[in-house]
Amino acid sequence: MPLPATRMLPDNWQEAHRPVIAATFRSKIQITRLADRRGTRDQIAGRTSFATPWVLYDGGARVQSRGGGATSRGPGGAAVGVNDRIITIGSYLVAIPTDADEVKVDDLILVLSCPDSPVLVGLGLKVVEVTYADIAWQRSLGCDLQEPSARG
Repeated sequence: MPLPATRMLPDNWQEAHRPVIAATFRSKIQITRLADRRGTRDQIAGRTSFATPWVLYDGGARVQSRGGGATSRGPGGAAVGVNDRIITIGSYLVAIPTDADEVKVDDLILVLSCPDSPVLVGLGLKVVEVTYADIAWQRSLGCDLQEPSARG
């Protein structure tokens, strides 16, 4: 039994666990963001051009299906009521290091390699939720299948 007013856990105790989680990032992904989602319309040519997306993160990750995939949840994830709020839960969970640049909803993820589930390689995902926490060993991203686009 600890003494009163004695801390059970030292400050920054979670830092010792980060290397363990980092070792589980066996897949390689690339996260990109579009500069302007609307693009620029050329009325004469009848085309819309889009700026080249920039790369936010290119590195290790953990990618897993949350079961059922997009077919059971529908595009955009499942809308779930929690108390007085509606939240979106994606069909895929992607975990990246906490020190990666900030990822936002609608950012795009491409799975480049996945040694334990090769069927996920080449999968295009769209971020539908970003989980934040005060103590975190990873940044969790809820994703769904990326909708087809003619943006090339």
